[in-house]
Amino acid sequence: MRWFLLLFLWFAGQSAMAQSTQPPPVAVTTGDHPSFTRVVLEAPGLTGWRLSRLADGYVLRLRRAASFNLDQAFRVITRDRLADLSASEDGRGLRLTLGCTCHAVGFDYRPGIVVIDLRDGPPPEGSSFELTEAGEPAPPLHRTQPAARPPMAWNWTDHALSAPPKPAAPVAVAPVPDPQTLVLRDALLKELADGAARGLVDPVVRLPDPPARGATKPGTARVGLLTLPGLTGLSPQDPRPSLTAGGADCAAPQRVNVSDWGDPDLPPAAQLTDLSDFLGEFDRADPEALALAVRRHLWLGFGAEALVLVDTFGADAADAALWRSMARAVDGDPDPEGPFAGMTACDGPAALWATLVTPTLSPPEVNAPAVLAAFSALPPHLRRSLGPGLTEKFLRAGDGSTAQSLRDAMLRGDPAAGALVDARIALRRDQPEQAAAEAEAALARGGPDSAAALVTLIEARFQARKPLAPADVTAVAAMRHEQPDDPALTRAMILAQGLAGSFDAAFADLQSAPAQVLATTTPNLWAVLAEMGPDSAVITHAILPAPPAPSAAEQTRLQLAKRLTDLGFGAAAQIWIGPDGDPLALAAAELAAGQARAALTRLAGRPGGGAAALRARALLALGDPGTAADLLAGEAEGDPAQQISARIQARDWDILRQSGPATWQAATAELRPTPRSGGPLTDGRAILTQSAATRAAVAALLEATPEQAAP
Repeated sequence: MRWFLLLFLWFAGQSAMAQSTQPPPVAVTTGDHPSFTRVVLEAPGLTGWRLSRLADGYVLRLRRAASFNLDQAFRVITRDRLADLSASEDGRGLRLTLGCTCHAVGFDYRPGIVVIDLRDGPPPEGSSFELTEAGEPAPPLHRTQPAARPPMAWNWTDHALSAPPKPAAPVAVAPVPDPQTLVLRDALLKELADGAARGLVDPVVRLPDPPARGATKPGTARVGLLTLPGLTGLSPQDPRPSLTAGGADCAAPQRVNVSDWGDPDLPPAAQLTDLSDFLGEFDRADPEALALAVRRHLWLGFGAEALVLVDTFGADAADAALWRSMARAVDGDPDPEGPFAGMTACDGPAALWATLVTPTLSPPEVNAPAVLAAFSALPPHLRRSLGPGLTEKFLRAGDGSTAQSLRDAMLRGDPAAGALVDARIALRRDQPEQAAAEAEAALARGGPDSAAALVTLIEARFQARKPLAPADVTAVAAMRHEQPDDPALTRAMILAQGLAGSFDAAFADLQSAPAQVLATTTPNLWAVLAEMGPDSAVITHAILPAPPAPSAAEQTRLQLAKRLTDLGFGAAAQIWIGPDGDPLALAAAELAAGQARAALTRLAGRPGGGAAALRARALLALGDPGTAADLLAGEAEGDPAQQISARIQARDWDILRQSGPATWQAATAELRPTPRSGGPLTDGRAILTQSAATRAAVAALLEATPEQAAP
């Protein structure tokens, strides 16, 4: 028992050491304020740090090594105070290069979060952060502030009446506008369209020709800011009607603003007690009481219950269509043809609900600021339930910045709610290891996000091509049993079985999967089989009765064809390659199928060492080892072992004796006839001597030749 306890403690120590060798990821974010710039470092268990002065800034040293994620470091700040950020090679330091006459102050905000403020002005007297790493006082920082640009005297009338500039020479490739230019262009177009709709702007087909160069300049030209007769101007503070891209009215904010429909200070049971008595005489619903009940259910996140109330008692209500669509959105169901169709570009909360019920987003057609504002105003429980799916939509659409902002909004009031979103963001950034760690953290918390966290974990394992534990396969099977119609769980179940090595069950479930799962999962399962499946599974599932091959990536098809070729199933490999596939792979498959002449014809005229090696194999199969050996001898990149094998089959002993390996040179040298001296005793002694030398050469040759493994 004592030895067993010592062995258990040793294994536990090794496991802890293995886990400690992986540095934790530290997310670095920043923000600019009027008098300081804040740098925030966030990671689980981030403790033990020291901030010291450098000649051009500061350095933060950690007790343990970490991997700093600096992707979002300069997303929202300038480089006026913080000129540069860089991590040290050992992973224990973060260097902050300053661009101003300022000083740094560091403190622990809460466990796992370290804050460094770069404040304007000299440091306070006796600041410990002004000491070098050796503990000595550092000289003060001196940074010159950039001089302000002098105002330019510019008269727009002079430029308006001057000759137009000569057109530049045409370029081959048009420059791609930067994102800020695109945002400015969209804002100008929106304002011009609004002005045209109000009659303040008169669109024309083409601009008028500029006046002649000698024309009189309008010295009294001015811009009028008064309202034109018969028109009413709007100030920026006046509300403007919100329109869709097609010109239809957007839903008014008070009709869809869910954040005002509940009381966050009351428990759910207390908010539902006063909603049961909305039926009056003859079982007719009171419109105001029914509207309150439906809205309160939507605020609580009870989409199915709200839908039943609308269909049973409020089918003729003015907002019934909006309530139905919002109820579907709360439960995560799409409604692309509902009343919110086309409202993703609206200014108010309608943009959020339109985005929630739209299956696929197009970022230029989505008013992202309005979506973020409405999402941030939702109660925490709705932000947590709707946030992961909404974030996934923006990630699929390629809008990572909006997805990150949604994730930050979810964390307010619920710091642990962003693990699942972080996992999905890491998946989109091709970081499967980080995605798996975040998904496991979300899965450990449990709750309503468990199924989504398990699906994300399986996607991360698939992206990294890592085996899956049997316990995870059992968990996803149990969740799929509860939700058999969920396409995400069906796909996760198929991939989980493949990653666990149960390819028979995976392909059986694939055959009964719905069309949308079949289209996306079939190529992925073949990729898992090609890269991770055993030979028995490849023989069972990849040998097809007839073409065409199933849908799979080109790399996957070549991998399966190579494995089948190596196993001797050349005809099955040809189905995966296709008649117009890689010629070298097709030639190798034809050789494996016994079609040496077809392979030789396909390789005719093709250069390269790979083609030469295949031609030599075809010649050997056709019984011409001499030509094969001569062909390999002329290739600088040829395989020496294959060349020697061809020489042996051709019995080119003289060439092997001159340029072969040392063992073959010794063996072929014994093939020369023994000289005869004339005496029987002398000749017999010479024959015995040569026999002993031949035995030694053959023994050395056998020892140097590797033994072929049994098939």
